[in-house]
Amino acid sequence: MADLNSPESFKALYADLVDLSEAKLSNPERLQLQIEAHIPAFTSLLDKRTRNEESRKSLATGIKLQICNIRAGLIWEVVGKLDVDGEQYEINEEFQAASLRLADDLNIDELDAARLFLDSQGDTSGQPAHTAAIVRFHQRRKYLLDCLHKITQTSADVDKEEDVRGVLKAFVEMIIDSESTTRYAQKCVSSMGDIKTWLQSLADKVNGASVLGQSHQPDFLETIQFQQASLVNQHESLGLIMLWLVKLEHAEMTDFDLVLDTLKKADRYDNLLLHYFPVLGAYISRFGGTEGGAKIADAKNLNDRLFAQNQNPWALSYVHAAFRAWWLAEYSGWYVEINDGSIPDNQLEDETTQRSRQFTEALKDGAFDFLLSISADAKPIDWHDPARQGLRQWLQRKTPVILNGSFQFSKVFQTALMEQLEAFIEAFITNLPDVLRKLRTDEDEQRQLNQEHDHDLDLERFLVIISFSFEKRPKAALEGFWDVRDGALMGFVHWASRRASTPLVTAFCEMLQSISEDEECATAAHDFLLDSGPQSSGKMRRTHSLSWNQIFKELTFFSSKIRDRPALPQPQTYRAGKPHSDFAEAEPESSMMLESYLRLITRLCAESTAVRNFLLQHASFHMTELLFQLASSAIGPRLRACAFTTLRSFLSHKSRNVGQFLWTTLDIWVSGGYAPGSSAPKAASSGGATSSASAAGAILKGLTSGFEEPTAFVQLLHALVSPYEDDCGLYDGLPFPEQLGISSRMPGIDPYIDYALGEIFGSRVSELTDIVQQRLLRLSCLDFITTCLDTFNENLVIFASQSNVAVDTAISTSNLENYVLLHPFSRVMEWMFNDKVVTALFAAIHQEANDVCSAEPDSPLVLALLRSIHVVTKVLDLQPTYLDIIKPLIKSHSTYRRSPVPNAAFTAFEDGILSHLNIIPDLGRYCGAGHPDLVIASLKLLEKLSASPRLTSGPTSGLSRGVDRNKALAALDDDAEEISKILLREMDVNIDINRGPTVRNISSSSGSLTSSSLVFGHLRASLL
Repeated sequence: MADLNSPESFKALYADLVDLSEAKLSNPERLQLQIEAHIPAFTSLLDKRTRNEESRKSLATGIKLQICNIRAGLIWEVVGKLDVDGEQYEINEEFQAASLRLADDLNIDELDAARLFLDSQGDTSGQPAHTAAIVRFHQRRKYLLDCLHKITQTSADVDKEEDVRGVLKAFVEMIIDSESTTRYAQKCVSSMGDIKTWLQSLADKVNGASVLGQSHQPDFLETIQFQQASLVNQHESLGLIMLWLVKLEHAEMTDFDLVLDTLKKADRYDNLLLHYFPVLGAYISRFGGTEGGAKIADAKNLNDRLFAQNQNPWALSYVHAAFRAWWLAEYSGWYVEINDGSIPDNQLEDETTQRSRQFTEALKDGAFDFLLSISADAKPIDWHDPARQGLRQWLQRKTPVILNGSFQFSKVFQTALMEQLEAFIEAFITNLPDVLRKLRTDEDEQRQLNQEHDHDLDLERFLVIISFSFEKRPKAALEGFWDVRDGALMGFVHWASRRASTPLVTAFCEMLQSISEDEECATAAHDFLLDSGPQSSGKMRRTHSLSWNQIFKELTFFSSKIRDRPALPQPQTYRAGKPHSDFAEAEPESSMMLESYLRLITRLCAESTAVRNFLLQHASFHMTELLFQLASSAIGPRLRACAFTTLRSFLSHKSRNVGQFLWTTLDIWVSGGYAPGSSAPKAASSGGATSSASAAGAILKGLTSGFEEPTAFVQLLHALVSPYEDDCGLYDGLPFPEQLGISSRMPGIDPYIDYALGEIFGSRVSELTDIVQQRLLRLSCLDFITTCLDTFNENLVIFASQSNVAVDTAISTSNLENYVLLHPFSRVMEWMFNDKVVTALFAAIHQEANDVCSAEPDSPLVLALLRSIHVVTKVLDLQPTYLDIIKPLIKSHSTYRRSPVPNAAFTAFEDGILSHLNIIPDLGRYCGAGHPDLVIASLKLLEKLSASPRLTSGPTSGLSRGVDRNKALAALDDDAEEISKILLREMDVNIDINRGPTVRNISSSSGSLTSSSLVFGHLRASLL
């Protein structure tokens, strides 16, 4: 049972706070009792006592500790006395030395270290006592900060019930208005500084160990990495707590000055620096904006102080520039409608000129460059977008790459930062329209004077900042843009789309697609693009707003221009290789503009039925034909990938007509039908069929290099094999026309399956060195494989083989034989016995358990794990039907001859498992990873493997009794203790159906509710 001061108790409290914020808490009174009981812990959280000589002496002579929970089992030689709540405990030099070492490592008071070390003796994780104590220390701090963060966040949320907010506000007052003379915000800043110093000391330890050759010790590195991750999370929580305190009107000028002093001294761009920017934005609004409660005189005095000439320089000029721009955008709101005569007109004009000059200087120093960095770097790094990354690299000139980029930001932090950036965006557009107009005028003049020279791109940077800020926030986009047609933001959209240069069009499309991320917003953007007047010809400069007609004309213009370039030899026609320079090299700005057009079309098609119908049914512009022509031209891989992704967007809510049309046109493209100067292939002689098949092989082979093209093409194939939207779930049809490819090969989609599994999954994935790209490409392939297996109706085959019912008349396919022969299931199953594919499949399952634990449930890592485990389970389920019925049928069919899969090394899938038994302990470790779906999938596969006759050896000989030894279970021998502790820890949890401790035993009950614990709790209940 966990005591009140344990990490488990705070974890349970946090679970209840989350339920409260989501209006799911069943017992609010219990939560109130929990918070009241933890008030002392909250108030003392940031008052960490450091090492001191007096405590060190006390530890050596005898100490008195107030400890709620003492685990027995300490038998040491007596050298001193330990007084705990009036009871005497005998301690020895080993305990004293361990406590002192812990105090040194954590920089805490020696007596606190002794208390922590003693309380960690009962840890069941199997870690050394020292490591367990460090973990316990950080977990307690983290959960306390998480709870305080959630309390302040819910208190500041105006959308929550006022009664709930009132109760939580009272608790906030109790916590921050303690007897300490130091303001709580100042404690937060001080603690954030301590964390930065601590992280540096940990980095120094790693460097020192590396010099001494000790850096490869797993326990050492694991403990350091755990502390680093925990400290970064704590630093983020402190920054967010400060943000919510400002929103709760707990903000003083001294707090603002302290944050500014910290930023002024910051000497590196890393996660820690970024954690200050949400609260910085809040302070700027509070003390500089018109809605923060300040007065114009106070704001003006502060402005004069901030821009005084005698200011000490900031360590990072671009950070200072970003602050100045942000401040001026908010502060200028005081002068938007000032006409009461309080400021003389000549003074008003002078101040306006001065602010405009100051803002321009901030831009020259890299203000927008850095704001673009923080808006982009706060996003998850798991989902790599090559086109957007290319645009960002093109726009950024002054800000370095963020350090410590492996530590990702929480979703709460991302939302908080984007909301503050949204406030800045609206303030800049509303309060400094003259500066905006001057930006555009200056850029246009620069381009007219010198077309070849690099030009200022601050307006483009601003548009991309908007793009990142509103990404995945459709509600904010709807309320900020589309619902307020006469508002400042929508006025800006109209203004920015007029007479735009090529770079500005590129950035504008990026912005427009980010504010179109649901059906309503995408349809509104579609209506905006329909509102067009007379258009110019297909040139890069225009005289009217961006519209569909303009997009069509420029796509046609540049597509034709690209196709008129000298053609490459046929096998290379579809490559962006460099016998001749490709379009991206010759005209990089135009290439990026085309990418932005395709990304915009992709977003609108994926979200809006109206847009899909508009483009598919357009009388004069044939979008799919243009995309295939573009994909067959000498373009860069990123642009070709964009073309494939746009084609995939037409398959959102896929109908049978659209799906079959795109399959047919894709097959024509792969056969060379869209190559420059060619026409669609005809169903001709066998010689023509051989030529088309050869072209198809060369074209698909050409799509295997790099990351962008294979990922986009496999994702297109996955969308094509996915069920139709109106599919009733019987899976009795094919996801493509039955006669597909019959003019050039055996009908079906075998070449595409061979490409996805043989060329990409079995080979290309393992060749990628970038782990993010590797995970994304692997996930794309596994999605394709999973769908091919899941959409096969095994029951139809079994039913037909065991009865005389005419199944042919009851299914969507012309007959059951065609269903079995053509369905992608059979070819995918054939690849499941290929050694490279099997190796790639089990490589997807074999991941670092720590990486899995720290990953988000919707990350490519976890999703790929789930898919790979599902594929193995599904193959084991379907293997008997495939081997006993389907494979013999395919072999016996005289008119259906498919080329065999190469290197089919296994006669049964279990043979492949026997070659990769290292996945067995992996599955056991995943049971403690905290992802419930992964726990269930792992247990299901472990159950199937443990019962597999193929994995069981024959009986032993000699005098020993004959027993069957399951090789899957034997693979667990070396890891049995570790995995059993994981399973026991997850099952040994007191599950409270209402979450958290009960009122009666709040001081002792455990409320540790990891998601996997819930799974094991239900499993245990079902077994009892």
